[in-house]
Amino acid sequence: MDDPERIARDAAACQLEINGTAPPAPLYCEGTFDSWLCWPPTPANTTAYRACPDFVPGFSPDRACPASIARHAGRSQ
Repeated sequence: MDDPERIARDAAACQLEINGTAPPAPLYCEGTFDSWLCWPPTPANTTAYRACPDFVPGFSPDRACPASIARHAGRSQ
């Protein structure tokens, strides 16, 4: 799971994806790569979904992994 080559490759691909994405709303959470998945810029107070990573034993890329991110006073939580 902690494959440095995969992480570097996926991080670079994520950065390209994020750079090519226009902000979805005036108030949004920035896109990020968390070493597992690339999370797109997402409107505030919404939930982003990505396919579960296929490199984790027992995870199925046919299922969605949710992420809920909130912004408060300029910091992510």
